Amino acid sequence: MIRIPFLLGGGALVVTVILFSVGILIPLAAIFAQTDFSKIGDPVILAVARATVWQALWSTVFSGLVGLPLGIWFGRSIRNGVRPIHRVTEVFLALPFGIPTVIAAFAWVSWLGRSGILAKWGFHGPSEILYSLNGIILAHVFFNAPWVALFVSYAVSNIPNSHWEAAATMGSRGIHRFCYLIFPWIKRTWLGSLVQVFSLCSMSFALVLLLGGGPPVQTLETALYSKIRLGTLDISGAAACAFWEMLITLTPWILFLWIERDRPALLGTERSKITGPLKKWDVLLSGVCFLFLVPYLSVLSPRSFLNWIVDSRLRIDLGSALEISLKLCAVTSILSVVSALIAVGAALVFSRQGFLRKIFLSVLAVPSGISILVLGLGFWLAYGNWIDPFAGSFWAIASLQTTIYFPIVLRILWPLANQSRLRLLESAVLLGSSPQEAFLEIEWPRWRPVVLSSLAIVAAGSMGEVAAVSLFYSENLVPLPLLISRWMSQYRFEDGHAASALLFMVSVLVTVEVFLGRSRFERTNR
Repeated sequence: MIRIPFLLGGGALVVTVILFSVGILIPLAAIFAQTDFSKIGDPVILAVARATVWQALWSTVFSGLVGLPLGIWFGRSIRNGVRPIHRVTEVFLALPFGIPTVIAAFAWVSWLGRSGILAKWGFHGPSEILYSLNGIILAHVFFNAPWVALFVSYAVSNIPNSHWEAAATMGSRGIHRFCYLIFPWIKRTWLGSLVQVFSLCSMSFALVLLLGGGPPVQTLETALYSKIRLGTLDISGAAACAFWEMLITLTPWILFLWIERDRPALLGTERSKITGPLKKWDVLLSGVCFLFLVPYLSVLSPRSFLNWIVDSRLRIDLGSALEISLKLCAVTSILSVVSALIAVGAALVFSRQGFLRKIFLSVLAVPSGISILVLGLGFWLAYGNWIDPFAGSFWAIASLQTTIYFPIVLRILWPLANQSRLRLLESAVLLGSSPQEAFLEIEWPRWRPVVLSSLAIVAAGSMGEVAAVSLFYSENLVPLPLLISRWMSQYRFEDGHAASALLFMVSVLVTVEVFLGRSRFERTNR
């Protein structure tokens, strides 16, 4: 454990408490202060809450049923070492989660629309699931099943060889091996992933808004948004929706935080490299995982690039939106990492009180279980005297995104801080190095790739984030995801194709950088 000066750690603790209060406690208190509890039992809001739970539940069930066998297959494949094709498969499983939701919505419309890709191939039946609950569930499964499979695969690959050998000696095969060896080892990881999927699907905004068609399928997210931005401003109704959504999303998230201690880390899972000829089952596995990316490739049609070339007005609109998106990405990423580093310093104050440290870190992780729309409503109510939502606010958007993403960065950075090379640092200082020089030479090579990957993760998320943007945008503040959403609602599908292709390529590059950073982390820690 790193030992830091008391004043420095105390200062970090004070700053963390202030930031948490400003970003979470005050906005949530503002929501409760505005909540009309007589509307909590409004039959219309209760019906929307039931619909939210229903769609999240079925999305979770199907994601879990698809992700479990796929994760076991991949985990057994990498158990004894990693081939280059395994790295490719891993990226295939990670990429869908980095695809912005507006891209997913646009892609599914391109596939399932009455004049979409499948209709042109002669399949008209799938168009019936567009703008329905089934279409939303399908999109959620393609998003989340690879993510479940990824974490299950890490858990399977971590089963000790002695367990496999014991099972083989006892003649355990097939279903018996699954029931008595594999599932008992991975069940907490699998269930933790499902809890996270349920919470994320409950908070799904852009997919429900664009694929649900508005009135046909409405959840608490879209209902809250419509009560603020569409039609008559209904603060009390929005607060009632926020109350039910926090109850639905925070309950499983708190359960997830309890389960998460047994989950493998996304960054830093070290595997030896193996070489040799490709195995046909590895190639088949990679092909199966690639299928989860196929729907999104429709945005890369030739007409997308042709529109860039021939339409100067489109290039200007895209350039302006992309510039705003990149600025949001940069500010949100830097603020998230800086906030997480301060929180790490604050957590290290409790180095001798393990229980207090766990409570502190768990509390800091809570914001990830709160919908960004709910938090945005709190910002709207708490800081409305300083922020005019209808005039647009770049810093309100960046602050909301930072509040949601910094707990993710904290969970990535904390294991590094908890496993520092203290003896090497002390030896370097005794040999005449300054503390700063010792850190840069010994610790920073370990931290650099993980910090860069953390920046990339936040950048990928903020690049495609729609909810905060939808609350605090203005005509002079329209990032790329909101521009795509607007063009879809205006049936400007040609322009939407061009914008979607641009956002898709940027998101893919950022997501790939995350896994390149992971590989660099492994090399520096061998």
